[in-house]
Amino acid sequence: MDKANWDAYHTKIFCEICKEETEKHNRPGGYLSPKGYNNLEEKFFELTKKRRTRRQFKNKWDQLKKEYARFMELKNSATGLGWNDKMGTIEADDSWWDIHLKKYLGHAKWRYMGPPNLKEMDVMFENAHVTGETASIPGEISSSSDDDAIAEVKESEDLGTPLKSFKKKGGQGKTLGKRKSKSHVEDEEDKNPFLRAYKQTLGKINSRVSEGSANHVPKVTAPTMGEVLNLMVECGAEEGTSLFHTATKIVMKPEYRELFMLIKTKEGRFDWLTREHEAMSK
Repeated sequence: MDKANWDAYHTKIFCEICKEETEKHNRPGGYLSPKGYNNLEEKFFELTKKRRTRRQFKNKWDQLKKEYARFMELKNSATGLGWNDKMGTIEADDSWWDIHLKKYLGHAKWRYMGPPNLKEMDVMFENAHVTGETASIPGEISSSSDDDAIAEVKESEDLGTPLKSFKKKGGQGKTLGKRKSKSHVEDEEDKNPFLRAYKQTLGKINSRVSEGSANHVPKVTAPTMGEVLNLMVECGAEEGTSLFHTATKIVMKPEYRELFMLIKTKEGRFDWLTREHEAMSK
């Protein structure tokens, strides 16, 4: 089967179904259970009329988990700042971003808006073990004190609950064949630096929201004309065209720049830009 085409629509459907299956306790470990995958396949086809293999679903899950882990890295480094629930990202002033992006340039894409389907991913990956290549987090979030321990996740053929083995560099791997008790798993989660930082950050954000904190939040400025114009070119406004000329007029208005950034996909941005061009050309 050809490589799956995951556009914004199909990704959203995938996340909504995975969230639903997770809430039904069909994600006992790092991945959906066989029952969860069966439900995902049936519901996805029912809604989209597209068939996806279990491997394609699993690859998409891994890709989203990596994205989510990197975004959590941004949230963890922004402890004490505000949170914009509407935009799904942190609230910080330009000086904070200027310093932060010198170390984490990849976080720039979430400066004005968080990743799509964030609320669904919060549920999908809640309490899920994030180890190895599926969540490589460089920088501030380091491994535990046992730096030589390397966690490997091996999947059974049905891609159900992952089996974990832990290896020491230069040593033999020890496979954990027995199912761990709930208390044992919770102890491991507390030792996991990613989960520990995630819980701390989420707790502070929830506390701030529930208390209706009136603390000062740095003012977020509108995206610059250069940033928005580059995105307009990326979505189809080629230089030397009448559409590009309209784009140069639109980016001069801060409210139009903010509105443009609210649109998540290139297709949606191009459609909006085209409509504005037609309206301004009348």
